[in-house]
Amino acid sequence: MPLFRSRGLRPSTSDVLPQQSILQTRSRKRRAVFIGCAALVLLVLLASASTWGGAQTNSWQRQLLKSLTAAKGPVAKPKPSFDTKAVVDRICHAPRDPEPDARKQNPTQCKPLEEILDAEGAHDNSLMTEQLDQHPDPCGAMLQMPKVALMFLTRGPMPHEELWNRWLASAAGLVAVDCASSSLCSQTPVNSSSSKHGESHPQPSMSALRSACTLKRTAQNGYLQQHMFSIYIHPPPDYQGYDPSSVFHNRELPVSQRLVTKWGHHSTTEVTRRMIKAALEDPLNQRFVQLSESCIPLYPPAMVHQQLTLDPVSRIGACIKEGFDRNVQRWHWRMGTDDFWQSHWRKNSQWFMFIRKHANIVARDDYISDIFEKYCVFGNDVDGHFHGCLSDEHYLSTLLAYKALEHETDCTGHITWDVWEWSEEHPNPAHPKEYAEWETNNDTLQLIRDHWDGHCKDHKSAINSSEQLYAPIHEVLSGSCKWQGAKYHFMRNDCPLFARKFKQDTIKAVLSLAVQPDVRMLQQRPAPSNNTAWQCSLNSTAFETAVTDDQRT
Repeated sequence: MPLFRSRGLRPSTSDVLPQQSILQTRSRKRRAVFIGCAALVLLVLLASASTWGGAQTNSWQRQLLKSLTAAKGPVAKPKPSFDTKAVVDRICHAPRDPEPDARKQNPTQCKPLEEILDAEGAHDNSLMTEQLDQHPDPCGAMLQMPKVALMFLTRGPMPHEELWNRWLASAAGLVAVDCASSSLCSQTPVNSSSSKHGESHPQPSMSALRSACTLKRTAQNGYLQQHMFSIYIHPPPDYQGYDPSSVFHNRELPVSQRLVTKWGHHSTTEVTRRMIKAALEDPLNQRFVQLSESCIPLYPPAMVHQQLTLDPVSRIGACIKEGFDRNVQRWHWRMGTDDFWQSHWRKNSQWFMFIRKHANIVARDDYISDIFEKYCVFGNDVDGHFHGCLSDEHYLSTLLAYKALEHETDCTGHITWDVWEWSEEHPNPAHPKEYAEWETNNDTLQLIRDHWDGHCKDHKSAINSSEQLYAPIHEVLSGSCKWQGAKYHFMRNDCPLFARKFKQDTIKAVLSLAVQPDVRMLQQRPAPSNNTAWQCSLNSTAFETAVTDDQRT
């Protein structure tokens, strides 16, 4: 008998509670250890039974599983969670992106047009043939060269007009050798359709190819000489147009398709959709990039074309990323529907790169676009309350999330470089940095190319690779079907290929920088290698005649 009991005293709380706490803690530990050991033994037994019994499950194992299931009741399917780390890892960090070697084995840039259009469910063989026959780039159309559509959202004048002209002119006549050779030497003719479409089109003769692919010295700008890029531009409706010598001449959207845009208004998003629709009319366009008038290219044309056409995913931030603010407060409760929820909300800048499949989705969408137009506003909403929603930062990535296509994006959207800073003196305190003339130099360019943490420093290898894998079309037509001795070098797809906010006063500095050979912003032509191995099985008289004519010239 304890002392306090013999004295007739009641135990104090301070004496009892510590003892109870110790006993409860020990009991919990024992239970946890027992449950853990039991679970471990059960797993070992199940694994052993599976090993001993082969493909068949033992009867006692089935009974055990049945009893466990019955005890717990029917297993309900878990509700989808969009904010868990597991979902983030599955969507954004899965090793889906092929390594450069895998891209080399089956580069996406060399797929036949029919295969690409069939995959997106938009193939119309007769329409495609008509579009290719009347294409403004007959050489690219005959070879079915994939193009990158550069879509410029502008206020009118293009300060870097001369830079873009020189940039495109430096790529005059160049083609991706693998794509050109696969079109020329494939067993299926270039313009032939598969048997399921029921039509056949003759392969163009070498004389027709030589005629279509001969550089036209009378061309007024570099745009007409190259086969890698298409240009689309949206100036204001009242803008008169660009000089005939400009790469932007006659590349404007029709006046009837232009809108008066306003910052923070859905009109900027609608303009993007209209440019995408216009670019989709050309079946050669396989990648779609939106840029502004203050953008400049960071690399030579061949490298930009190679990096984008080899990338199988869109470059846009359509994923939920840990630590990244999606600005969910911009979601309006009226936007929700039976199948469109706040969990679909995403954020990305308005500068992106789309694969053709995603461009089609944007062009065909009216459902989500109408919701954004009604409720995503920067100003007073339908209820008369201020709402700070920016459609151009949310619509595109949210649409892809709604379609459950996050896994087909790179989750970053770093196609264009910009740096955001804060200044109370600026009309918009949070704004992208505008580069001045004095800082537009090689050091700044290298800083942008290397990225903040230096993970893009392999850009020199990528430039060297593209210079070997792109060649003048006349060499391809007179040489062979396989370019030997070069490998694809694919940079990380979060390495920017363009940079923006180089304003009017940087025009001369940017041009001076671009023409420097060591900067390597314009395309440089390497000397033909004597070790280049050409292999081709074309035994036609037209081909032999073409080779003879090229050797004479």
